[in-house]
Amino acid sequence: MEDHRHAELEQKVRELSTLLEVSRVINADLELERVLRTVLDQAIEVIQAEAGTLWILEEGGAVIVPRVTAGPVTSNILQVRLQPGEGITGRVIQTGVGDLVTDAQNDPRWAGRVDSATGFMTRSIISAPLTGRSGTIGCLQLVNKRGDRFFQSSDLDLLTALGAQAALVIENSRLLEETRALARSLQEAWTGALDALTAALATRDNDTQHHCYRTVELAVLLARRINVPEVEIPIIARGALLHDVGKIGIPDGILYKPGRLTPAEREKMKQHVRLGYDMLQHIMFFRDANLVVLYHHEDFDGSGYPLGLKGERIPVSARIFHVADVYDALTNERPYKEAWPHERALAELKNGSGLHFDPRVVTALESLTPEEVDWIHTLQSFSTATRDLLGRSIRYDHRP
Repeated sequence: MEDHRHAELEQKVRELSTLLEVSRVINADLELERVLRTVLDQAIEVIQAEAGTLWILEEGGAVIVPRVTAGPVTSNILQVRLQPGEGITGRVIQTGVGDLVTDAQNDPRWAGRVDSATGFMTRSIISAPLTGRSGTIGCLQLVNKRGDRFFQSSDLDLLTALGAQAALVIENSRLLEETRALARSLQEAWTGALDALTAALATRDNDTQHHCYRTVELAVLLARRINVPEVEIPIIARGALLHDVGKIGIPDGILYKPGRLTPAEREKMKQHVRLGYDMLQHIMFFRDANLVVLYHHEDFDGSGYPLGLKGERIPVSARIFHVADVYDALTNERPYKEAWPHERALAELKNGSGLHFDPRVVTALESLTPEEVDWIHTLQSFSTATRDLLGRSIRYDHRP
């Protein structure tokens, strides 16, 4: 009697260890195939079966297929396909109730063609449903207890617990794939929206497209120079790209005027930041980037517009882009001015450091190498890396 109780205790310890090991693998966030393989291998080992298969419903529930299998005929069984409700496997999936069969060959429910296809002799079977939040999606099945013994109800209890964990992993994996597919769809929509907006801007201002290339790339360089967290870089890139979207609402007579603007015209032009912000504020994709659109004309000393924000109250993304925007305006020809060389533009920005511009960003501009400066000035398109930034997943945790 004492030996029997000791054996039972050892078995319970093995079962608990199995469940803990499977939980550890699941929590390690490994690939689905490896997790399912671990579930099956652990079940075979602790329950002491000769072979096993994890079956799942696929093709919208139209067919039952072996996802992972272990034993002497694994390659053959992987070719087997069962119909819903077929055999013991199909019935377990159909009813969501586990089953324990001591004599499979004489059980009318056994799908004998599985043995015919594999050449394996199935004597006894234990089958547990893979039941998750959406119902039963598969079956964890072991065959032939080692040593010509029979499976016990306690074996079915353990297998059912393991099946529930496997179902959770499969459902989470499917949800992840659906989420990724949705993200890809959203990214395509996002890219299309960006293309449409920049194309609309290009029809309003011939230099807008190349101005966007230069200022976006420069803003990214400057952001990294001042150690902006990498997660924030895509936001800065998108804001830089959209910074002048509000100019779509500025009258042609002001937007295309070859000379300097009158005070009244300048006030009208200043409205482009608010117009752009209003255009984008209700679009989730543009929420973070919209801070650049609204605040990129705020000056560090509080003398800018539209709100007269000062110093650190100006979002860092807008402070970075302000320097990039002014630098590009100075170093490229405008109807009212010639292009300035890099050195002259840098000197002008240094004179405004602490007044109009964040000193850290001006210092970052000063640190650019001659090769980086030449590269910025000759851009004809976005770099591959920046195009990736512009399409990167949007954060939804922003707080104004």
